[in-house]
Amino acid sequence: MTRLLPPRHSSASRRALLQNLAPALAGLAGVLPASAFENRLPVDEVELKYKTPRTKGPKPTDLGPRAGGLLKPCTDGKPHCFSTSPVTFDDSDLYEADSGPAEEWLVSPFTFQKPLAEAVADVRAAIAVYPPGQSGIDGGGFSTVSDKVSETGAYIYVQFESRRKGYIDDMEFNLAKGVCHVRTSSRLGYTDSGVNAKRFNWFALRLGSRPGWTAAPIGAKGHAEYFSVNGLSEQDALNPKAKL
Repeated sequence: MTRLLPPRHSSASRRALLQNLAPALAGLAGVLPASAFENRLPVDEVELKYKTPRTKGPKPTDLGPRAGGLLKPCTDGKPHCFSTSPVTFDDSDLYEADSGPAEEWLVSPFTFQKPLAEAVADVRAAIAVYPPGQSGIDGGGFSTVSDKVSETGAYIYVQFESRRKGYIDDMEFNLAKGVCHVRTSSRLGYTDSGVNAKRFNWFALRLGSRPGWTAAPIGAKGHAEYFSVNGLSEQDALNPKAKL
């Protein structure tokens, strides 16, 4: 009985086959980073052609709700953070307190005149419809990391990712007694190219348009250095208004 053996391929033909498949395999392997958020923008030709290391940065260990409904202030002195919570002092530190002008990172909290449950629902709804890539930021998508509600308050923590480098920014909402404190900050670098102002403004405009809410977006007044070093204009900072 004669057995038919499969045809043998030369090493040259195998190399040619692998060379033809290589671009497709590389493209598939780079479609999404292993840790990418599901709602990120689709991978484009730039990302496929110029693969760069993705750097999240170390997650801060001191985030979370604080006494009085506050959040962490911006403490690193870099123009890449905004917080509605001022620095607080113990009684023993009052003599060292700076009574000068408010820091540029300090912004006004949002307020709401409605039941806590309804206000929390509004914040969740705003997060749910946040468009990755709005105003040219957060193309890497986002994810809610913590969402806790009690009888007296609520805390929501969201991580946002940049599209190209994979930098993670941290944003928090702390709601209690009609006040919603907000903090948004980059983990790495000195400046942020206006990212945190644009993100804060999107939520300020979104929630501020809802019944019962008052929320002021960030402008250059009082934040001149931030706008200057980040090359941000008033128009660019308020561009989220067109995305609502």
